[in-house]
Amino acid sequence: MRSISFYIGYGISILGSGLIYPLVVLFLTEVVGITPALASIYFAVVGGTSLIAGVVASLLVSRLGPAMLSMFGILLQTISSFVIACSSEYYTALLAGFLLGCGNGVFFAMQTVLFLMLFGKASLSRIFAGQLVIMNIAVAIGGVSGGLLVQRLNELGYRIAFLLNGCSYVIYGIVLLVLYISKGQHNNAIQNEDNDSKRSFGSIRKMIMLTAPFAIVQLGIVGGALAQMDTVLPLKITSEPEFDVLTVSLFLTVNGAAVVFMQKLGLRLHDKLGGLRSLMLSSTFWTATFVVCLLAFNSSVNGAIKLGLLFLAAVLFAVGEVLYAPSFQPLIVDSVPEPYLAKVTGFVSTFYSLGLLIGPLISLPILNVWSGTFVWILLILVQALCLSVLFVYRSRLAGSKRGSFFLET
Repeated sequence: MRSISFYIGYGISILGSGLIYPLVVLFLTEVVGITPALASIYFAVVGGTSLIAGVVASLLVSRLGPAMLSMFGILLQTISSFVIACSSEYYTALLAGFLLGCGNGVFFAMQTVLFLMLFGKASLSRIFAGQLVIMNIAVAIGGVSGGLLVQRLNELGYRIAFLLNGCSYVIYGIVLLVLYISKGQHNNAIQNEDNDSKRSFGSIRKMIMLTAPFAIVQLGIVGGALAQMDTVLPLKITSEPEFDVLTVSLFLTVNGAAVVFMQKLGLRLHDKLGGLRSLMLSSTFWTATFVVCLLAFNSSVNGAIKLGLLFLAAVLFAVGEVLYAPSFQPLIVDSVPEPYLAKVTGFVSTFYSLGLLIGPLISLPILNVWSGTFVWILLILVQALCLSVLFVYRSRLAGSKRGSFFLET
């Protein structure tokens, strides 16, 4: 019953996010009236403030607790949605980006610790797997709904989507608060674990070495893959004369449906290959995705074939997602000693924010000044870097029992 309540609240919040998922960069360029390069500054603000807020939240978790920090993060996310819904000027949009970045940074730094507190370590894999399925169903529904809103109502459609997204944050926050109040005994266990962690930290270097491999991979995955679904791909699709905003929504719908249908396959592959090999395979599929995009946007094929290539890219990207979801966070939980777990997961999550900062900050100006060809090549190289780090991780971890491959054990 607790997990069902959680999935309902989470699904509503992601449905709200799905409404605006492909629309933010389009709202900034078409309604606010700024260039893609200036739009990249908005995403830089979101990513930069998320990074700082995540670090601060990770340092404060032992004092304030993950529940209080999570609620504060959701509050900031809510306010941000209402602010951007009313934005007509670039600086107001930047304020919304600042608030969103702070809210994202605080909440996502606490997410793994919060789930440990609410559900226990044994349920983490199930929770993350369920999140991925619900996320893609809700994003698919929300994405199409958002596209239809904009297609029929134009500017008003954008603003309604942002307002509904803000309301969805409120509902999710209420659900988490109720779960927290009804399961308070987990709170003491997590706080005690974090206090043990504080006493056992002998040096900053050890903490950095525990965090480093996961942070690098997280940065490459988010900046070089996940963030591009919100920025480069919507702009490239709508820049084609055959396509419009609804095509972006359909692309995201195909991606979401593929994730839902292939989730069990992803879990089976994860169980067979293990977390490390699953992550390596996910980067391989994302590389294939960008190769297909390179072909689709740099060829003289007709619109139908180009659309087919885009849908193929959406499916390939989905395979990477279903391999990544059950692998990354559980790998951290399995690899990091328990006294360090709360802070490591918090700090690693900040590199999600850093990826959101670096990805669009680099790719959107390249797209504006040169062409999509350079962007796809860059993204392919980023995935090659992730694969290299994971290969090193596997070879070094083979001689370690628990801990980072940067540590001598």
